[in-house]
Amino acid sequence: MLVQAVRAGVFTTATTGLAVSGHHLASGHSVPWRAVLLAAMLLFGLALCTVRWLRSLRTVLLATGTT
Repeated sequence: MLVQAVRAGVFTTATTGLAVSGHHLASGHSVPWRAVLLAAMLLFGLALCTVRWLRSLRTVLLATGTT
């Protein structure tokens, strides 16, 4: 379970950081930290639900290609 939590945490950190940077660059204003923390907590919960099962390389590449 620790490995899955670390994977979800890395995913959450990377995607939240990219989202905050993109919003900041697009609007020129800072993003409220309460909204960032709430979004990160929700994203971590969703990510933790999805990283519990190992997926094959083919599935990962297919999912990445479709998004």
